[in-house]
Amino acid sequence: MKNNIILIMAAMLMMAGCYKRDINDALEAKLAPVENLDYTFFAGQDSVRISWTNPNPETGLTTVVRHTDGVTILPGSQTSLDYGIIQTNKEYAFTIKLKDTLGDYSLGKTIRFTRSGAGNVQQVTFVQEEDTLFVSWKLPADQSLKNVIVSWTSSEVSGEQVLQGNATSLKLVGLPLGNYKFSFSTINSADESSHTLYQQFRIGPTKIAFLSQYPDIQSIPDDDELAAAQWFADNITNSDYITFDQILDGTADLNQYRVIWWHHDEIGGATLPAISKNPIVVEAINNYYKTGGNLLLSIHATMYLEVLGRIPDEGFSNGKAIGDGQGGDNPDVWTVSVNLKAYDYSNHPLYQGLIINNTGNNGKEIPLLGSGWKEDHNSAWTDLPAANGFTNDDDTFIPYLETTYGVKMLGAWGHVRDYFMVGIGEFMPFGQYEGTAITIGLGAYEWNQNSGTNPHQQQIHRITRNSIEYLKSK
Repeated sequence: MKNNIILIMAAMLMMAGCYKRDINDALEAKLAPVENLDYTFFAGQDSVRISWTNPNPETGLTTVVRHTDGVTILPGSQTSLDYGIIQTNKEYAFTIKLKDTLGDYSLGKTIRFTRSGAGNVQQVTFVQEEDTLFVSWKLPADQSLKNVIVSWTSSEVSGEQVLQGNATSLKLVGLPLGNYKFSFSTINSADESSHTLYQQFRIGPTKIAFLSQYPDIQSIPDDDELAAAQWFADNITNSDYITFDQILDGTADLNQYRVIWWHHDEIGGATLPAISKNPIVVEAINNYYKTGGNLLLSIHATMYLEVLGRIPDEGFSNGKAIGDGQGGDNPDVWTVSVNLKAYDYSNHPLYQGLIINNTGNNGKEIPLLGSGWKEDHNSAWTDLPAANGFTNDDDTFIPYLETTYGVKMLGAWGHVRDYFMVGIGEFMPFGQYEGTAITIGLGAYEWNQNSGTNPHQQQIHRITRNSIEYLKSK
C-alpha cells in the first residue's frame, strides 16, 4: 500500500494537485539573484531537493538558505540542497540568497510548497524503567487514523508493531542494551501515509544522581538547593544523592548513573566550591562525561562546563550574566523566551507539557517565576554573536554555534528574541565528549520563592523532569 501511495504522490506532484507552489522575490541586493529555482520531491525518503542556478562568477560566495525550520549555509558553488524530513500538511518556504565576502547580498528568491497526507504523531516520549521501555505520543488533531506504525532497530535487534489508529502508547520489555532508532508513521482512513518521524533512544543504565557538596539533604543550607533536592528525592525513582566527597574518595561509582544533576544556587554561589574543582573530582566527572554520561547543570553549576573544559574561554566565555546576591522585590513574571527569531524551540522535549504563551513581537514565553521577591541568580553566557563576529540578529550564527561549539541555544530571558544569550542550552556530544549536557542558567528557575508560593512552581518541576527524561534518552 505504501508504494502505491508514493506513486500516487509522485504523479500528483507533476499535476500540482498535492502541492501548492509560489515563487517570489524579496528585499534588495547587489549580487545577481539565483535563477531557475525549483524543487523535486522524493516521497520514499520524505525529502526534497531544492535546486537553482548561480549566475555570479565570483569566488568566495556563500549561499544562505532560510527555510521554515531555520537557516542552512552552503558554499556558493553548491546549487542544490537535499532537505528532510518534509512533514505532511505543513507549508514550507525556502528563500535563497547569495552573500559575498564584503557582506553584500543578492535579492532573495522564495519557493513554497505543501505536502498532503496523513498527520503523524507528535510529542513522542520515552521513559525507561529497568528493562521496560514506555513509549507514548499524541495523535494529530482532527484526523481519523487507521493505523499507527512504530518500528525500532539497533545493532542487535529490530522490530515493528502496527497499532490501531487510536493507540497512544506502546510498552516494550526486555530490549537489549544499545542505541536504538525508532520510527513513527501513520495511515489515515483514506489510506494516505504520513511522513516518517525518527527518534533516537539509548537503552542503558537508568539510575539518576543528585550531586551536592553537602553530606545529606537535611544539611543543605540554601532554601532553593534544599527544595530541589527534596523534590528529587520524592519524585525521581531509582535515584541516589551523592556528594563531591564521595567522588573524591572513590566511593561513588559514576558509571552506574545515566544522568547527574547538580543544582548550585546559593548567595555567593558564583564562586564554585573548591572541592568541585579538585583535580581528582574533575577527572572523574570528565571521564564520566566523555564516555557518554549526561549532565544537568542548573544556575551557578552551568559554569562547571568551563571547569571541565567542554567549552573554550575564547569566543564563548567572553560575556556572561551572573548574579548571586540577596535579590529584591519585583512585580514581574519572569519567563523563558523560546522563539528566537528564525528558530522556534517551543517543541523541544524540554518544554513538553509546559504552558507556553504567545506574546508580542512574535514571542513564545514560558512563565517560571511569579511576582514577589526574586534572588536574580542568573548564570548564563551572553554576547556570543559579537565574540564570534556576528550581530545578535544574524540567523547564520545558530548553525555556526552548533558546528563550532556543539551548542543549541534553547532559551533566553523572556524579552530576548535574538541570539544574545544561552540561557538554556543543550551541549551536544562534541569532540572528546560523548555525553550531553543541559544547562539552565536563568534567574527565573528559582526553586523556593522567598516571598510566598510561586504560582508557576509546577513549571519548574516539569522542565526539570523533562530535562532528566530527555537526558535519559541520550
